[in-house]
Amino acid sequence: MRGIVLKISPAREHDLYVVCYTQESGKHTYQARGALRSYSLQSRHLDVMNEVSFTTVETKSMPLMASAHCLRSFRRIKSSLPALATAYFFIELFDRLVYDNDSDGRLWRFLTETLAEIDQNTQDNTSWRSMLHGRYRTMMSVMGYSGDTDAQELSHSEFSSLVFFDAIVPRGHKT
Repeated sequence: MRGIVLKISPAREHDLYVVCYTQESGKHTYQARGALRSYSLQSRHLDVMNEVSFTTVETKSMPLMASAHCLRSFRRIKSSLPALATAYFFIELFDRLVYDNDSDGRLWRFLTETLAEIDQNTQDNTSWRSMLHGRYRTMMSVMGYSGDTDAQELSHSEFSSLVFFDAIVPRGHKT
């Protein structure tokens, strides 16, 4: 299975809950047992925004993530604060607005293409605000909303990634 890691949170002493948007089954939460142990090979591959390949083991409660391997880490995004702030906004959008277990090829393409575009433009003199607004309108359209729909109203809470974005990318600046 392939997926983009949207969120990671601790579970028990040595486990992680990993929320991924997968090509096959949409947004889903998996348990990565032992991922917090110092000798865990899997933990090195599980980072927010990484595209990972993994296998799952079905259990009574929650599927287990096994043998995760990073396919793309989007290193350039993670080395540029404006790019990181832009990418985190889309990661947070997926985490908050996309329904669990609802696979959509258009959303998968949108997410992978958006992260690739952000990763590619980190060295350019990119207008991060116009990229964020343009890709946001596209995502809302793909999800069936009008392009000017307020995501914070849909989720009934403030997006911390927008606060981060506004602190990193002042209004009126290109970078």
